Amino acid sequence: MQWYIEILRGFGEIFASPFKDKSVIWILAPIVLIWFILEIYFDEHKKEKLGWNTALSNGISLFWISASMMRYIFTKSSIHFTWSKFAVVLLTFSYGVFITYVSFEHKFPARITFNLAAPTPIYFLSFIAVVWTYGSLELTKWVLIDLVFIYGVLTLSVYLGKKLLPEAKNDEGDEEDEGNNEIANKTMEGI
Repeated sequence: MQWYIEILRGFGEIFASPFKDKSVIWILAPIVLIWFILEIYFDEHKKEKLGWNTALSNGISLFWISASMMRYIFTKSSIHFTWSKFAVVLLTFSYGVFITYVSFEHKFPARITFNLAAPTPIYFLSFIAVVWTYGSLELTKWVLIDLVFIYGVLTLSVYLGKKLLPEAKNDEGDEEDEGNNEIANKTMEGI
């Protein structure tokens, strides 16, 4: 029964962590807003897939968030500097650089790149990196288990949202718009 209490305590720690230091909210607000808007956008517009430009911008987002966390580690928390925080933020930073490079150069097939650069892994990782770097969240084994669980629930929710939510009305007209654009282009060529 002890593990059940530790799991619940871990969830409490995760959800309370952004509110331990109010300055974290200024960093988390744009991350959560972008994440939320992108998830809703791709749920509403099912025919539109993540593109190379979105994968690139998600990589750049992770890159600048990680760079900001590096700045914090070396300037604000130098008294509390730990190699474990530095290593995790460096790995997050490297992942952002990797996603940016792979997206820019089209090094991997689109399906692999788009899964690596999807909003859920990028912004979930960003959220966790921020609250952990600021010292609001202590990564115990129970918190890590809870984070894996939360990520699984988020991924499943996004998947179900894409499957169950109705398509946006303008998605049906996209094909018509493309056809109209082709007709307009041919008409312009004839003039």
